Amino acid sequence: MPVRIDSLKVNRGGPLKDDFRFEPADLNLIYGPNESGKTFIVEALISFLFKSGKRSSWVLRDWSPSGKAVISGIGEKPVDFTKSKAKLDDLWLTDSGLPQDLSRMLIVRAGDTRLSEEGDGVGSAVLKTFLSGEHTLDRVEDRVAKSLRDATLEHGVIRATQNSPKKKRDEFRAELDVLDELLQSLDADLDRGAVHSLEKRKAALEEEFQNQDLARRHRAYQLHSDLARVRMNESALPEPKEISDAELDIRSHSEKLNEYQRRSETLDGLRSAADDSRWVKHASEVYTSAASRTEPKGRKSFLLALTIVLLAAAVTTGLLSMPIPLIVCAVGSVITMLLHHNSVTSAGEDAVNRKELADIRSDFQARYNRPLASIADLNAMAEKFGKEEYHAQETERQVKDLEGVIAMLEAGMGGFFSRHGLENHPPSEWGKALTGLKTLRSNLDSESDAIEKELDRLDVDQDDFLQAKPAIQWNPERYRQLSEEITELEHELRDVQNSESSLKSILANRTGLDVRESWEDLRSALQEQRDEKAEEHRRITADILAQICVMDALNGFRALEKERMEEGLTAPGLTDPLRGITGKYTGLALGEDGELILEADDGESFPLDQLSTGAQEQVHLALRTAFAAAALDDTAFIVLDDAFQHSDWRRRERMVDYTLGLVEMGWQVFYFTMDDHMKKLFEVSSKRMGDKFASIDIG
Repeated sequence: MPVRIDSLKVNRGGPLKDDFRFEPADLNLIYGPNESGKTFIVEALISFLFKSGKRSSWVLRDWSPSGKAVISGIGEKPVDFTKSKAKLDDLWLTDSGLPQDLSRMLIVRAGDTRLSEEGDGVGSAVLKTFLSGEHTLDRVEDRVAKSLRDATLEHGVIRATQNSPKKKRDEFRAELDVLDELLQSLDADLDRGAVHSLEKRKAALEEEFQNQDLARRHRAYQLHSDLARVRMNESALPEPKEISDAELDIRSHSEKLNEYQRRSETLDGLRSAADDSRWVKHASEVYTSAASRTEPKGRKSFLLALTIVLLAAAVTTGLLSMPIPLIVCAVGSVITMLLHHNSVTSAGEDAVNRKELADIRSDFQARYNRPLASIADLNAMAEKFGKEEYHAQETERQVKDLEGVIAMLEAGMGGFFSRHGLENHPPSEWGKALTGLKTLRSNLDSESDAIEKELDRLDVDQDDFLQAKPAIQWNPERYRQLSEEITELEHELRDVQNSESSLKSILANRTGLDVRESWEDLRSALQEQRDEKAEEHRRITADILAQICVMDALNGFRALEKERMEEGLTAPGLTDPLRGITGKYTGLALGEDGELILEADDGESFPLDQLSTGAQEQVHLALRTAFAAAALDDTAFIVLDDAFQHSDWRRRERMVDYTLGLVEMGWQVFYFTMDDHMKKLFEVSSKRMGDKFASIDIG
């Protein structure tokens, strides 16, 4: 069905002084001088029917026109179009797969007949769109996600950008992996019964551990009993200080005994010197006494002569009346007289004294093998032997003191052994006996320390000691292993329980069920969710693969693009309008660089961009209507705003005739002009159109 404008209303605005209301015919001439509002009406019609603005094919003046256009041929009923409603190009794009820039084929604005901004006014993009089926390919391609247009399938792997449906597919795949992992974890836990298995193993270990704990308590009881025995044995032995004191006493006894023996030997050597000392002392006394009693020779005669002299002196001093000398001489004479008397009486004893002296001299000679010369020899020997005798006496005293000390030490050691119920030993065996005691004490101390340390390691309170013998023997290494294994199992069990709890929470969150639901219900819901995700993943995968296949096919079609374009340029639907409007050019071709070449009926060819402006306008109009007809597969309206103004008068007549031919083929034509010549040409040529021609003057 042809697309036609049934009515057009443009409210006044801009240069348009009055509202424009028009119910068009097949051929419509809108005439008005410059600045009368023709362009305003054209741009209003564009804004009603097509997208405009920087992102569209149309950049219009900022007039903001209002009104509406009623279009038929696009649906069962005519459709109103205003500036704010949906546009024709949207409908064509979504419903018919037509090129989005079809509006450029249907409207020529301000005398610009070019189809594009490229050099020859057509350009390769327009040719691709309308000759190679590019618009159809683009329409198909538009249904392919932009991010998948470069996607590929390589060895079963989809290669595409992350901002593509593949991302969604990957997200579904990731969710599927998570769900599969959850299902696997759930199935593994349900199959293994991990918690039950761990609890059973833990119970077995705890039972063995309790038995070992009983053995530990019994071992503590045994050690406590052993410790009591050892301490009892220790109490019967001397304390370390006593042993140390005894060692000192033994050492002191040995030293004192050695000293006693040494001094006793010295004393034995000094005993002969004591005898000599006593003899010399006696001999000296006898010798001195005998020598003093023996009268020296001539003593009697001397005493007698002295007596006579003193008597004579007394007489003389008396005569001389000298009383003092008289007294002295008298007394002296009396004394000497007495002495002389004694000397005469002791003459008998002198012989005895001489014999004693002779005996002493003989003994001295025999003892010391030298003669006794005088009392001085005896005195010298007496002094010598007196010192030795003193030494002997002192040594004897020391020996007696040592005997007392030794006796005291021996008594002390005897008491030491007796106090501890031990057999007394002679001094020579004290050291050995004490060493045995020390060894025994050290062994008991070591045993006590070892027992105490083991008790400390067992760490059993005395109230928890167990006297009864348990079923198993205490094994500290096994006890430690059991403790570690139980602790490790508790951690593992807690981790598994936490994991199961976490897994159940995850399943509940995933499925929307309550966490208290059974594992079977949670698994069933999770499996259902997994199946839904898998189906969606398959759907997206199939869609992506389909779009990749479509793009592969489109790329294959596009590879034949030039060939189809060249075929399209020779199609009658394009060459017939060209010949009809130009009367000269009968064919079109593509140059090496894709430029459009026109072929004349005389065999010559010319690039389109080298033709005159008027000739180019003819070609543009022919291509415009041919492309639009091919795209729509029918006729439509076409708006020509001073489209022929650059053509000479001869071409204008041909172009007007061509326009009337379009109308006869079913096109609805709107020609806007301010050119009187063009107005006259249309009015004259359209007489045969009858009521199919309408003219309106907006001047």
